[in-house]
Amino acid sequence: MAAGERHSLLRTRSGRLWAWGHGSSGQLGMSGVIESATPLNVAALEGVVVRAVATSEQHTLAVDAAGELWQWGLPLGVLAPKAALLPQRVAGLGGTAVRCVAVGATHALALTVEGALLVWGLDTARTGKLGQAGPGRLERQCVTTPEPMALHGVTAIAAGVSHSLAATEGGGVLWGWGAPTSLGFATGLEAAADAAALAGAEPESPRELFRSAGHVP
Repeated sequence: MAAGERHSLLRTRSGRLWAWGHGSSGQLGMSGVIESATPLNVAALEGVVVRAVATSEQHTLAVDAAGELWQWGLPLGVLAPKAALLPQRVAGLGGTAVRCVAVGATHALALTVEGALLVWGLDTARTGKLGQAGPGRLERQCVTTPEPMALHGVTAIAAGVSHSLAATEGGGVLWGWGAPTSLGFATGLEAAADAAALAGAEPESPRELFRSAGHVP
């Protein structure tokens, strides 16, 4: 399951996807459907076996059984986005298979089957949540296609409004980047644009991190 601000999505055991709620930006994945009080099958993905889904206020991502990534709603990483009413494959993956995704308000993370981490989206507030700039250099506000981060062996991911989190295997280290206050740092510190290990953070398991962030694969 996945829940946005005013809509919800449900993946069945067979991999079919259902959506309901408010969808004026196309986040339901059905052309001509602005709102539905009852679950409707996302017909554009009929025949596609969905393995994971994540959504935010105006954007939805799904991963199919082949590891391909689909998106609909207001596209991420575009300064003047035009709503995509139907699911479309995410460009720029170059055949890389994705295992799961996490969506923030204006950015997303994708975890590949090999444990690599991809990020894209907008960061006009310069919080550093895209993790693409060095300390003190938050000029990269727009990443239009998924780009790799310098983290490997990632087992779980989560995305907030102004920060991102990832857990790695070897010792269960939790990594975070973006707005300092969202990461538990003192107010007034510069945004942590590079992924930084959160000292003393020992989640019981990556699975628990996923649940606490509101994304369950």
